[in-house]
Amino acid sequence: MIFKLKDPMILFARVRGKNGKIRELSTLLDFNAHYSWILRKDAVDLGYPQVINRPEDYESVAMQKTPHVLSGRGLEQGILAQLNEVSIGGITVKNVDAIALKLDIPLMLPIDLILGRNFLNNFKLNVDPAASTLALT
Repeated sequence: MIFKLKDPMILFARVRGKNGKIRELSTLLDFNAHYSWILRKDAVDLGYPQVINRPEDYESVAMQKTPHVLSGRGLEQGILAQLNEVSIGGITVKNVDAIALKLDIPLMLPIDLILGRNFLNNFKLNVDPAASTLALT
């Protein structure tokens, strides 16, 4: 799949949740983020009610589901939700781990989802600066 290269790389993704519901979300491709991130309200709507919990409380029940991540805001903790599938254009990845942070992505940003390396590592990335394109194959 070939995309026009832009900064930032904001696209639309179709996300299928645990409850079978599908949402189309404004999505940022972030090559520097290890995890994918999702807003708590979207995660709940897609069938992941555990993200409503405070991560520090949920950690005592499910430590492996409450990772700490380093972001531009510092060290943060969130709750993992495994999205059944994420599609961009004609490409689909199943079982994408997305983290719902305790403090959501600021609402002033035009995105609902950040797809990090755990999504992008499923593809070979090819950037063609002359054509100004990004190919995921």
